[in-house]
Amino acid sequence: MIARLYWKKNDLTKSNVYFERQLSIAKEMKLLEAEVDALHGLGRNYGSKGEYVNAMAHLEQAVVIASGLGGYSLAITYNTMGDLLVAQEGREKEAILMFQKCCGLLEEELNASPKTLIPAFLKLGNAYRSIGAWDDAIASLEKGISIADSIEDEKIANELKAEAKQSLGNTYLEKYESLPERNDELIRKALFLSETALYLQHSKGGVKHASILDIAQEYYFLGGTENAHVWLKIYLNATVESGASKCQTCYKNCAQDAIMEKCSVCKVARYCSYAHSIHAWKKGRLCHRVMCPYLRRWHKIKPGKETTTELRDALCNDFFECVLASKPK
Repeated sequence: MIARLYWKKNDLTKSNVYFERQLSIAKEMKLLEAEVDALHGLGRNYGSKGEYVNAMAHLEQAVVIASGLGGYSLAITYNTMGDLLVAQEGREKEAILMFQKCCGLLEEELNASPKTLIPAFLKLGNAYRSIGAWDDAIASLEKGISIADSIEDEKIANELKAEAKQSLGNTYLEKYESLPERNDELIRKALFLSETALYLQHSKGGVKHASILDIAQEYYFLGGTENAHVWLKIYLNATVESGASKCQTCYKNCAQDAIMEKCSVCKVARYCSYAHSIHAWKKGRLCHRVMCPYLRRWHKIKPGKETTTELRDALCNDFFECVLASKPK
């Protein structure tokens, strides 16, 4: 319990101390489930610190023990292993295998609740998308949406649908960008899903900036330049305003006393862990490596000056003409 509390506060050093104590006691008393839990916690923490070899070593030990026990702990360990593999460049196919195992256990053997099952399918779909396996990605994400449709609690259902529809919209957007020719039907599907996701996120009070950026691109590809500029400005404003308190990878509000990773270049983006900062820098079409100079320039443009509008319009033009210039439109 104490280890988890420190983990929630992002104090991974103290969290590890208590997980090590739990591991020692669990081994001495032969409490296998507690041992798996401690190994899983240590693996997750080391992964958050970017120590992937150490993290995987702990999780592999957890899998060995959990395989004899079966159940939820094994599925969640596979899930965490998938997360760590996704964070490492070139290991997406290995991540897919872990997410498949997790989904299989949750769906077939454990008959897991939708709140547990849907995120597992979303991670699987997103992993497929990362390697351009569009049909597999779409199938996994649509399955997540269909499961969410069966949830009676509207608030919970909408929260899960928002996540799934954002991912599905982003998949259609990336598929569109991979094609040599323009496909309006595909990009309209992407825009519809992204706008639906944004509406659902807004209704629960937790808008994700990635959804806003997706909408800006989708309007641009459909020829709606004015709307594209409006949405890009909303994205840049929202990211700058929330940068000090919200992780730009998971969008969770960080504790006031949490140590956050801060981008040393743009001085805007912050992350709740080293792993999330690395993930944001490398992963995705518009990863932070691409967006960083635009956030830096936007942050420096002071409101109220006569040239503010001109400078911001010029920045938006530069983004669409340079970053998206080679895409079909």
